[in-house]
Amino acid sequence: MSAARLVQVLAIAIFAAVVASDTCDGACPASAEIEHINPPSLFNGTDFGFAQIVTATNVRKKIWISGQTSQDTVPNVLGRTLDEQADGAIANVKRALEAVGATVDDIVHQQIFIANYNPDTDIPIVGKVTNAFKTSNGNFPSAELIGVQSLFTRELLIEIYTEAVLP
Repeated sequence: MSAARLVQVLAIAIFAAVVASDTCDGACPASAEIEHINPPSLFNGTDFGFAQIVTATNVRKKIWISGQTSQDTVPNVLGRTLDEQADGAIANVKRALEAVGATVDDIVHQQIFIANYNPDTDIPIVGKVTNAFKTSNGNFPSAELIGVQSLFTRELLIEIYTEAVLP
């Protein structure tokens, strides 16, 4: 397989976006209960845009959204800077959530990958990303920030992997 075809296949996988599975047999509860926990035995992640622990009960559907980048449906890379690409990746995560009837309130976990991560310059953009996924009641999903050498193409600077649950 040529490198160009591999990139195309990977892009298609990314924009396929959502793999969902039903997890209850028969009658499902009326609503999922998602609890965001920052126990006193760990530092409070809220100030950094994440919860230390998220639990979900009464769940009917689990959703795994492939890592979203700043690409259109062709897929062309949109934006040249980390800040510009963060906007595109955030928008694509929200589009994927919408495609399965979910919202940011349903997110339980995220991983943010940043190419050539530099904590001295990239923290404001990380804050922008985490704040974009703050729930309507002010909570954040559990999360990791992972600095990487490169994403699947050199032009891409950020990728956001997301897990959510629906009642």
